[in-house]
Amino acid sequence: MFSKDYYKGDSLVVKGVYAFYNYEFDQAVEILTDARKQFPDHPGVHLIWAASRWV
Repeated sequence: MFSKDYYKGDSLVVKGVYAFYNYEFDQAVEILTDARKQFPDHPGVHLIWAASRWV
């Protein structure tokens, strides 16, 4: 009914950020790649994905 996502896909992006923060880089890339596919208009997912790939 109600979502706490400000932008569509925020929950998935946050999950990827948490994985990245916890040094689970492969998992973060996987989650964020999925988020990029599902929510290509998300304002931050591409930058966060690129940062996770860079590390």
